Amino acid sequence: MIETIIVMAMIIIVLTVALPIYSNFVVRTRVNEVLSIAESAKTVISEICRSETDGVILAKASAGYSFNKSKYLDSMVISGVCTTPVITLTTYNTGASIDPVLQVTGEKSDHSQAFSWTCTVINGQGNWLLDFCSG
Repeated sequence: MIETIIVMAMIIIVLTVALPIYSNFVVRTRVNEVLSIAESAKTVISEICRSETDGVILAKASAGYSFNKSKYLDSMVISGVCTTPVITLTTYNTGASIDPVLQVTGEKSDHSQAFSWTCTVINGQGNWLLDFCSG
């Protein structure tokens, strides 16, 4: 009987530690999927800004771009101008207590057509961002 109680106590302790770690992993995986969908928007922005002037307002220029709503991405909005484009990603069903709203911001290099991208969390917890988010 005592052995059974000890085994049950050990199982409870393991579950107490493992469940939050697993939940965090699930949310990070879902946010990763949302960020991968944003890669196509980055490509669209690069193409638009390569052929247009830096003052182009991307909301109008990218009007023909559409994305398919995914399991975890509710909406994607492209805004800003070619020197500082912004992609706003609104998530849902991620499993987080507050579904994160992510903002991917680009900065165009002065000497090339390349962008450097950074990610921030507008709403929700910042620990859902993965290491590769910047860049």
